[in-house]
Amino acid sequence: MKDKLKSLGKEMYGAMMTGISYMIPVVVAGAIIMALPNFWTGGGAAEAKEGLAYYMYTWGNTLFGMMYYVLAMFVAFGIAGRPALISGLVVGLFAVNGDSGFLGAVVGGILAGYVTKYSIKWLKLPAMMASAKTILFIPIITSLIMFIAMQFAIDPICSYLMNLIYLFGVWVESLGFKPLLLATFGACFCFGMGGPVCYGIFPLTLIYINAGDGVVCAATMVTATSGYLGTAIAVLLFKKKFTKSEQSNVVGLFTGWICQITEFQIPYFMADLKVFTPAYILAGAVGGALVGLLNVSTPAFHGGMFTALMASSIPKIALCILG
Repeated sequence: MKDKLKSLGKEMYGAMMTGISYMIPVVVAGAIIMALPNFWTGGGAAEAKEGLAYYMYTWGNTLFGMMYYVLAMFVAFGIAGRPALISGLVVGLFAVNGDSGFLGAVVGGILAGYVTKYSIKWLKLPAMMASAKTILFIPIITSLIMFIAMQFAIDPICSYLMNLIYLFGVWVESLGFKPLLLATFGACFCFGMGGPVCYGIFPLTLIYINAGDGVVCAATMVTATSGYLGTAIAVLLFKKKFTKSEQSNVVGLFTGWICQITEFQIPYFMADLKVFTPAYILAGAVGGALVGLLNVSTPAFHGGMFTALMASSIPKIALCILG
């Protein structure tokens, strides 16, 4: 029984990671396309009524709004494959048009995946109708089930929980503790490097991001990239402490810092856990705290230095990154 529960938990976690991996490019592309017109409109793209700035902002915003459709669909896909995409899309409809957001998309996506998986297993059809099973009967059955489940259970419950978590963040901020909260987020992102620790905290940060908290976006971006820059500087300043191979890969570290790509950093971390573990935790915590103290924001939580260029204050975001 214990092994079955462990396997189930692993499967659900893997499905969530699948959904997030497909969602992130949608978020980044939408946010950057939406934010770029602000460079030549002085931040007035949202108020523009026509022209290139208006269309870029409008369509970027539309693309950004697709993130929960993609998340829900591919969480379901991670459990039951392509036949689950339609029931996952139903979940996305509620997540986007209701208030359940990220939590509703993940919980509903997981349920949609299992509903689809077992519907395929249990639905028996005559041989002459078998070809229509996954393109007609399964989508209809699973969509109806998920409409009912989302309408009367998942969406109301997840909406309540999302609001509760958001209000907790507002309360923390009202007490003046938001830099401490962001320091905690930052330590997890810098140390986590796209792994379980990183994605363990990610759902919580996304609740604030979904509510339009650009400061949390900035903290996520700054702290997720701080380890790359710190490691690159260490390699340049203390060459004797690194192997020839590590020294030659310093360009990769700067590339990872600019583009927010974790893979370049992992070999350095694994080579000396005792040194890099506290260093990355401290770097992330300091970066997150600085973002909170300086109250700097970005339009997206991913995109590295490309996103940093669209911060509310470039000098402030630069100080946070260097800190």
